[in-house]
Amino acid sequence: MHGDKRKGDPDQNVFDIMTGVAIALFVKLLEPLEKKELYYYSTLENKIMDRELKYGFLLANDVATVKWTILER
Repeated sequence: MHGDKRKGDPDQNVFDIMTGVAIALFVKLLEPLEKKELYYYSTLENKIMDRELKYGFLLANDVATVKWTILER
């Protein structure tokens, strides 16, 4: 959710702390995937900068509705 006040980030953090924030979701499968997949979503890249807009985004979305970007390695 970004927003590192010490670095002077232009966006607002959703928590009342100075450090920037990332939320990570990990899935443990019974059988490992042959090809690993990494997905990414950035509020900064999607111009969701305001704290209230971030709260709205979190309330309106879940893992299935976020438009994830696949990271290529």
